[in-house]
Amino acid sequence: MKFSNMIISVCCKYIHYIFYVLFFFSTISLVFAVTIPILPKEESVDDALKTQLASHADPESHVVYAISSNGEVAGGYSSIQEYQRQASVWSGLSWAHPTKLGTLKSDNTGMASILALSTDGKIAGGYSTPVNTDSRHAVIWSGDNWKIATDIDSQRSNHAIVSEVSSLSADGKIAGGHSSANDKDLLTGAIWSGDHWGTYTNVGMDIEHAKYPIYSGVSVLSGDGKVAGGYMSRNRHASHAIIWSGANWGKKTIVDGSSSDSIFDKLFNNSVSEVLALSFDGKVAGGFRINEKNIPQATVWLGDNWVKQVHLGTLSSSASGESKVLSLSPDGLIAGGYSSINGNGSVCHAIIWSGKDWKNKIDLGTLKNDLSGSSEIFSFSPNGKIAFGESDADDIVKHPFLFRVPREASDLLQLDSVSSKRLIEDKNMHMMKPFLVDAINTRSAINQVSTDAFTLIKSQEHTLTNLQQGCVAGNNRLCWLIYTKPAAFMAKNVIPVVNLGYGVTERFSLGGVITRPLSNYFPNSYKMNGNNLGLGLYADWHAFKRFGEFYFRPAVSFSQYEADIERFALPHTEYGQGNSTLNGFSSSLEWGGGNPILGQSVLFFWHTGLRYNHFSRNAYQEDNMITLPVSYNKINHGNARGDLGADIRVSIVRHLIWLCGIKIEHILKENDLISNSSIYETSRLSIRNISPKTSTILKNGMVYTLSNNISVSVFESIIPSTSGHENWKFSCSLTGTF
Repeated sequence: MKFSNMIISVCCKYIHYIFYVLFFFSTISLVFAVTIPILPKEESVDDALKTQLASHADPESHVVYAISSNGEVAGGYSSIQEYQRQASVWSGLSWAHPTKLGTLKSDNTGMASILALSTDGKIAGGYSTPVNTDSRHAVIWSGDNWKIATDIDSQRSNHAIVSEVSSLSADGKIAGGHSSANDKDLLTGAIWSGDHWGTYTNVGMDIEHAKYPIYSGVSVLSGDGKVAGGYMSRNRHASHAIIWSGANWGKKTIVDGSSSDSIFDKLFNNSVSEVLALSFDGKVAGGFRINEKNIPQATVWLGDNWVKQVHLGTLSSSASGESKVLSLSPDGLIAGGYSSINGNGSVCHAIIWSGKDWKNKIDLGTLKNDLSGSSEIFSFSPNGKIAFGESDADDIVKHPFLFRVPREASDLLQLDSVSSKRLIEDKNMHMMKPFLVDAINTRSAINQVSTDAFTLIKSQEHTLTNLQQGCVAGNNRLCWLIYTKPAAFMAKNVIPVVNLGYGVTERFSLGGVITRPLSNYFPNSYKMNGNNLGLGLYADWHAFKRFGEFYFRPAVSFSQYEADIERFALPHTEYGQGNSTLNGFSSSLEWGGGNPILGQSVLFFWHTGLRYNHFSRNAYQEDNMITLPVSYNKINHGNARGDLGADIRVSIVRHLIWLCGIKIEHILKENDLISNSSIYETSRLSIRNISPKTSTILKNGMVYTLSNNISVSVFESIIPSTSGHENWKFSCSLTGTF
């Protein structure tokens, strides 16, 4: 191996630069093709397990306050120091590392955090330290990748000192929160609307019978932003659930049963309640109210002016302990939040309330294998079928989760252990149970399926190139070629291709091949299933000897794979299965020639070509037997390539030729190779494969003539990669005529 490497290095040292120059000048008048498969980086299952929202080895702390209703974006902050927080967003393929939006200050010092997200997650609201002070201003992040940070309180004449956005309408065009004129004033409910959230509405100061200073804040907005919920109080030790509605949110309804007189009585009033959730139309409100033991318990308000009050209780059989409604499904029929376990307020589990008067309870447990730790629900999908939340996990950090919400649930379902999970009755769900699906690990598993699809498409490109190989026969003679070349992602398996050709004339040959790939040709997620075949056809024309060794060679090839596709289960994910068809087509045009440079012992050959490839994988959905099946969109990918290369062939002894060469390949045009998927009609995921546009292949090998009709070739190729590593590939062929 070392000897051959030394030979190829010496031989190719100079021609490498020569043909780079040739390729550059040739592109002025010619267009060239490329055929080498450039594979994406493969990720193992072990790699996927390392993906998490935050690592205990990471000095940063990460806190999530909101998850968008489509489950695609999480918002919160990242912090290294206690008083240094940067607003952060988790999105895309993996939530392992956040996109840091920083603060309003140019050096990103101070405090900033995201507290609310629009339904699609493209607009975020929260607060940040403003440019010229050390206070806090309400901020909206919008635009591509949330790059536009709008200080929505900066244009007010009194320049609010303390303000923040705590809620957004579904489209993000209306924001709710609280604001104050200076650091001594009371916080009052605020709503920002209009162009660039430029219209400020103070919803908290003007209330009938208000004889004393009033605290208030907007905690939640309905889907259209026309109804707001939150709290109002005359002191910092008590609050009352309130809903703003009507024109400019002018109607104020205290929903916890207290009267205006009692709320603003001179006597100390320690009642505490707050609206934390609204249905899409605002007709159902959820939150909490403290009981006689001063413990918050989940409460729902509904009916005309929200006069009906329903106490939802907790997961404890005695209804003791703490609970809160943090989110409602769009129709208001499902409530989600958290509840303490057996009266233990330090440990809380995510909970679903449903059914008549929300009497049915589902303890969702946690993502820890022993169900220890805490969890809570943040939001519901627009169709109300999926709940999104956050839970402690076995890696000592919190992970976002998904839960498919049953619409017909039995009475209280409580989990004492992993093995005690009970089924929930749902006519549309074949295998529904209180099972939290880890959003991070699910995305990692989907990424592996997509990566394997890219790998198979790229190797399919290589297969189509092999199917266009052929032999040359004399007039009325037959020829054959056995060609083997391992796929780039395989280390041990060799795929043989047997081509047959016929010499129509002395200078013109036709040929082709029909083949079937081996089952171990596929990457891990894909298994052969059914009709898999490849077809290649070519024509070869050689000029008369007196014009030199000139040839012209068109070829086409087709392939089709039917495959079963598996999404392997990672911790707290589901094992998904589906099937699809992959199709490939390639057409190429190659021409070249050669001449002796030192008698007949040393020959110089050149070649160039064009190639067009198109590949597709049909859309498919995983089996509905799992709770959250993933749907994969169709993949369509095409590219046009050009190549230019040259070989030096040296006759060492009789019947033995040594050959070294170089080929430069460039992608002239291609569309993006993207895999789009969604988890049960929500939480979409787009994974893109990026390959280098240009690559160089160096080859070195021997050709030995066994007889007048049979010869064997063995080659070693090296493909330098952008990462600095070298990809070695070996191939051999046996050809003959009869």
